[in-house]
Amino acid sequence: MEKLTFILVSFLAIASISRSAAQILYLGVIPINSLLADTVGVTQINCYIQNIASGQNEDTYEIAEASITNNSSTRFVALDMNDTPLTEGPDPTSDVIGRAQGLFGLDDLYTIGFFIDMNIYFPSGPYSGSTIHIVGRDSPFLSHRELSVTGGTEYFRLAKGFATLSTFFGNNSTINAIIQLNITVFRPILL
Repeated sequence: MEKLTFILVSFLAIASISRSAAQILYLGVIPINSLLADTVGVTQINCYIQNIASGQNEDTYEIAEASITNNSSTRFVALDMNDTPLTEGPDPTSDVIGRAQGLFGLDDLYTIGFFIDMNIYFPSGPYSGSTIHIVGRDSPFLSHRELSVTGGTEYFRLAKGFATLSTFFGNNSTINAIIQLNITVFRPILL
């Protein structure tokens, strides 16, 4: 415990010496925004995932399953990959602002639950070329779900934060869905 206290005190000393050192602190356990609020930017993005798992313009495909998958009521161990449009509004014809690209696997033996590992990619617009990495559990039958923002690239380099999901529309027979995605990203303002 004394060693941990010494390390934390050392980090605080470095933070008081220079702003750049404080930005490094952002990666640690100390909430940097409580020390130097002007070094952290907050970005909020509200959009809709247009998930088309079957039919025309399908963008989600199963890439693996286990011997148990077809005998499981939850399709346990099925693994899918997607490249899904993100739109400004819930209407599928709304302007596309990015793509949700990644993996999701059915990881619960007893209820429908997904492990999600995806990048939110912005090919154009104010965040052109940037990504936000999101990971966590999605229980689609809950009205509100939360996942972690664990990083990003370009504009969102060193990002942390959270994303919330809520189902706007879902079709159990086609498994197509429109998911409202709200992302809150805390990112260091790099000099």
